[in-house]
Amino acid sequence: MFAAFQNLRFRPIFANLRSDCTTVTLDEHITALIEESNVEGKIEDWLQARSSEIVNLLIGATTIEQKDVDFIKEAVEARIKFIAQVIPRRQRHQNYLLGLPLQDCDQIRQNELRLLGLYKNCAGIFALELENGIDALIDLMDFAMKLSLIPKKAQKESLFRQAFFKNWLMGKSRQYLAEEFRQLMTNLEFDEYCETVFERNLAWGISAICRFLGDTAQEKGLNLTKDLEFLPSLVKYGVPGKLHVI
Repeated sequence: MFAAFQNLRFRPIFANLRSDCTTVTLDEHITALIEESNVEGKIEDWLQARSSEIVNLLIGATTIEQKDVDFIKEAVEARIKFIAQVIPRRQRHQNYLLGLPLQDCDQIRQNELRLLGLYKNCAGIFALELENGIDALIDLMDFAMKLSLIPKKAQKESLFRQAFFKNWLMGKSRQYLAEEFRQLMTNLEFDEYCETVFERNLAWGISAICRFLGDTAQEKGLNLTKDLEFLPSLVKYGVPGKLHVI
């Protein structure tokens, strides 16, 4: 039966449907569909009605045997029931906002209060408390560096990271940063590190965490500055304020 899946547009989802990794990927697609469709009422009824449409979307224009279509539909409906009955609505919404692997989502949720405190303190960057704000952002970055989206070879010990991150955020020259980097990170190239960590993975992770924390703050009735939306850009470009990225 699995031979029929070789040409599926979403082959990674169905190539090994019995694996945990595959069901997680399918769950992520279904969760995103729920959130983006603004479902009102019982999602079980809505998703069951849409299960055939979901299967058609996943298969695309590929021609496969009906028994394989039935198998895929059974798998989709099973995951729909699981999501609707087991995963709380708030958790589904949080996973959607984060858009990260589930183990990262769980780690962020477990540290929600600590991260929210750091997020609030980051506001100092945009006020008259630059030093405190930068330190809070460095702690957020240090946390994000431990998530699975960061390559293992880039995960140096925390003390080095924090010192290097501070020089990065304070806008030290490229030459200064490169020389410091070469003394401490002999197994990586500076340009590769900047592209992989700052410009892609870390900026993505901080952006996800900020979406999560912004939503949490709103839920708790906290009135935080919208300038916090600039934090991912500060991380990506290595600057200490929003005027450098506007």
